[in-house]
Amino acid sequence: MNHDLSGKKVAILIANGFMQSDVTAAQRMFQETKAKIHLISCENGLVNGWEGNGWGHHYPSDVSLSKALAADYDAVIIPGGLSHVEKLLKTEHTKRFVGGFMRAQKVVVAIAEGVKTLAETGMIRDYEMSAPEMMVSDLTGEGAIMSENMVCVDDHVITVQKSGESYDDVFGAAADAILAYYEEMAAAA
Repeated sequence: MNHDLSGKKVAILIANGFMQSDVTAAQRMFQETKAKIHLISCENGLVNGWEGNGWGHHYPSDVSLSKALAADYDAVIIPGGLSHVEKLLKTEHTKRFVGGFMRAQKVVVAIAEGVKTLAETGMIRDYEMSAPEMMVSDLTGEGAIMSENMVCVDDHVITVQKSGESYDDVFGAAADAILAYYEEMAAAA
């Protein structure tokens, strides 16, 4: 990826049970762009990933979700993993944090089950989205338009049907969207 995101900050929103491959791919790709990456979690201390059929590695949380503000970041990535999404949705801080990105039209990348956090914001009406079949009714119930594509980019919202797919396309589109956001802000100034 040939993007320079020096000075930009990317939040990765996690709880125990997140898809480890989604997070490691995001970390690797955004480190190449020189963006600063923070792991944001509702868990204190270490957060356990899920890899294959069992628990993966432990990752230290950089910032508590209760203290994190969307205004401090340029993008958020919400990895897949049903158990981690269910844990995230047990706190109102998730809705506040993700909703902050949606309101500001900052980049949001939701992978697989991570798209459910977008439905909970109530801010997805008329966005085209891709999601696992089990999430479709939640999204359409909030007014989203479903896409058959594995990766769907609609303005600043990037959604992916399943974990482990098309990481280059997904995070390349995210980097493009971050740069476009700042170009629009500069043009409006």
